[in-house]
Amino acid sequence: MNRPDCADLVAACDWSATPLGPRDRWDPAVAVTVDLVLASPMPMAFSFGPAYVLIYNDAYADLIGTLHPAALGRPAGDVFGDLWQNSGLGEVIEDVFHSGQPHAEPETQLTVARGEGGRLEQAFFTRGHSAVRDSSGTVVGVLTVAAETTQVTRRLQSLGEL
Repeated sequence: MNRPDCADLVAACDWSATPLGPRDRWDPAVAVTVDLVLASPMPMAFSFGPAYVLIYNDAYADLIGTLHPAALGRPAGDVFGDLWQNSGLGEVIEDVFHSGQPHAEPETQLTVARGEGGRLEQAFFTRGHSAVRDSSGTVVGVLTVAAETTQVTRRLQSLGEL
């Protein structure tokens, strides 16, 4: 798929219009988290502040499909709508943000766009969510890392059928 690179979009974004504020004033821990997200080959997203403003990488953009690039820099609740409210995703992120305690989600089935044509396919993922703290130790966001488990799940299903 031809889509904008997330690192380029983050660099070009006017963050001063968001709760993050101007990029040159970000807390060093926030800046490092964003750099980590953008450099990772694993699907990763950083949800900043109580509005859960999204910054994510190219692998995560693949997962959210047509929501990218409009999702970048927007509150997660606005981006994901009913999925945020009804699937438990919002509840998990909010709990990690408020408690500071990490959370590992069990395997979840998601529909993702694959390949040049963006054909929709069912895939399985497990996700981990960790609190991100600023330099003073205050929780300022949540880092989400997704690991695809589709191949393992399908192998286990095949073994079960045997």
